[in-house]
Amino acid sequence: MANKVFITKVCVLFSVFCLSFAGEDLCPPPEAVSPCECKNPEDPYIHCKKIREVDTIANMVERTGGMKFRYLLLENSSLLYLPTKALITDQFEGLMVTNTTLGALFDKPPSSHNSIKTIILLDVTLQRSLQFEKFLKVTKLENLTLLHTTVKFLGKDFKECISPSLTTLYMAWTKTSGITDGAFENLKSLEHLYITRNHIRKVKRSMFPSPASLKTIDWQSNAIEELPDDIFSDMPNLKFVVLRDNKITLLAEPTFGSILSHLSSLNVDKNPISCNCTFNWIVSRDHSKIIGTCHDPDFQEGKRIKELTDKDFNHCS
Repeated sequence: MANKVFITKVCVLFSVFCLSFAGEDLCPPPEAVSPCECKNPEDPYIHCKKIREVDTIANMVERTGGMKFRYLLLENSSLLYLPTKALITDQFEGLMVTNTTLGALFDKPPSSHNSIKTIILLDVTLQRSLQFEKFLKVTKLENLTLLHTTVKFLGKDFKECISPSLTTLYMAWTKTSGITDGAFENLKSLEHLYITRNHIRKVKRSMFPSPASLKTIDWQSNAIEELPDDIFSDMPNLKFVVLRDNKITLLAEPTFGSILSHLSSLNVDKNPISCNCTFNWIVSRDHSKIIGTCHDPDFQEGKRIKELTDKDFNHCS
């Protein structure tokens, strides 16, 4: 059910599934794209399902004679790889693969002559690890979404090969446990970072460019215990920070004190936050946008952080 909801949201994002106005039919004849289908004829995309042979896709694309499509949706399929020459071209702006098994994502690096802005992998099983070096010439990539698709580590290949034009990186249930230093330092246009429901323990400011264009950082449901003092420094556009369901005990003033005034929301719910005397700095700042509760001391347990006042720290000397 969650996957169906996500696919629906993606379709709204692309503005293709939900458009229903009269207009010119831009789809090729059905026989040209068979066994796939061309949908949404005013702004067409190709929908392929239950594909078992690489040549089926390659031949289908060739029969379209260079026609342009919003994206290709491949689902419920099993292939050795996706044919780069057919799919990473000027014919498609996006590629969405769901509920599919692949030996490898692509057979070879693409040509630099492509218009791919979005790649979405949802419930994709890869026999080989995701090879980010194959993304090197996908220079227009703006949105990379990986869900239920294993990426155990964001390493040097990610750092060196993902396009600086990327604005959104969304990773959830990817079994990610580590991120190399400087992983995002080339992504100066990155605005929205979601790495959720994974196994991240450590994050560093040096992962990011300086300054960073980030507006959203979401590390929900990981294993983070503490944050460096400078983690949010030189991020003038930052509005939303989600740290829900981690293992953070301390909201330190050097880390959070300088960003509270310009955040729209700081979510630290489901963390064992200590509201002891070292946390009394919070009442001198606007903390009305913090979502979360105190875990200790016992007499503060369950109290909403945004409701803390001077009286809650009267016992502190």
